[in-house]
Amino acid sequence: MSKFNTLVNEKTSVKTILFLGATGYVGGALCQKFCQTQDFHVVALVRPSSNSKTIAPFCKEIIHSKESNFSTEEIEAVIREHDIKTIINLAWNMPPESTQEAQFTKDRIALEAALNAANAVSPDIHLITTSGNFSLITAEGGRITETPPPPGFAKPKYLAWSELLSGVNLMKDALTEEYISQGFNASILYPSSVYGASPTREIL
Repeated sequence: MSKFNTLVNEKTSVKTILFLGATGYVGGALCQKFCQTQDFHVVALVRPSSNSKTIAPFCKEIIHSKESNFSTEEIEAVIREHDIKTIINLAWNMPPESTQEAQFTKDRIALEAALNAANAVSPDIHLITTSGNFSLITAEGGRITETPPPPGFAKPKYLAWSELLSGVNLMKDALTEEYISQGFNASILYPSSVYGASPTREIL
C-alpha cells in the first residue's frame, strides 16, 4: 500500500467512542449527534435497568452491564474488544441521594472505573467527562445564583436538589483534576450555557 493510500485510510477510518450514561438527556443528544457524522461509531455501556430503546438507532452496539455499577474490568473489556480511543462519561445515579457525599460516593464509581480501565489499556485513550450535565443556572465556578430568600422562607425542593447536583459536579471535577495531575489522559468539558466562559485551569 502506498504512503498516500495509508494516509487516506487513516483520515477516513471510523473512530469508535464508548459512552457511559448514554441513556440520559445529554448522552442521548450526543449519541444522535455523533451518529449523524461519517466519522464516528457509538458503543454504549448501560446499566441493566436502563431503557436503551431511545438510543438504539444511534448506536453501533449497546452493551448492558452485568452489575448495577460499572467496573474497571468490564469497561476494560469493552475498550479492548471495540478498539476504543475515546470514552465519554456522563453516568449519574438517579434519583439523587439525600447528601452530596452520598451522591458522590455512587457517582465516582463509573468515573474511576473508566479512568482506571483506560489507563490499564493505553495512555493514549482519552476520557472526557462533563461538569454541569443538568444545565443548572450557575455562575462563578458552579455556585447557584439566586437572591437570598426572606427569613422563614421554605426553599422549594427542586432548589435543594439543584444545589446537591451542582456540588457533586464540583467534587467530580476535583477527582478528575487529581487524576489528570497524576498523568491520566482526561479532560473536563464545561458547558458554556452553565458556567459561561470555561474556567482557566492550567492542568486541562
